[in-house]
Amino acid sequence: MITSKIFEVNGGYGYDILIDNKLIIRQPHAPAVSGMVIMSRTQAENMAALVVNKLNDKRTAEEETELQNLLSKDTLTEQEKARAETLSNKENPTLLISEVESVIK
Repeated sequence: MITSKIFEVNGGYGYDILIDNKLIIRQPHAPAVSGMVIMSRTQAENMAALVVNKLNDKRTAEEETELQNLLSKDTLTEQEKARAETLSNKENPTLLISEVESVIK
């Protein structure tokens, strides 16, 4: 299970991202922003929620392999087409600069 935790840092807030209670990301400032931009509590909460949502929608390595195998076929059954579409619609976990900016502004 992917969760987040907000913490105080240098007059602002940061966030941790945990998977099964194991720390995987510690973000003490706004990500992908030039310099060490301090976040408000609300910004940190919103950014953490965005990261958690992105990670929850991520294709697993197995799903990525399955999708590549399906896309390499010359023809697909209707069931394979539906599965490929489902896998293709899963989001890329990469944060876009525009997403970060919308939270930080």
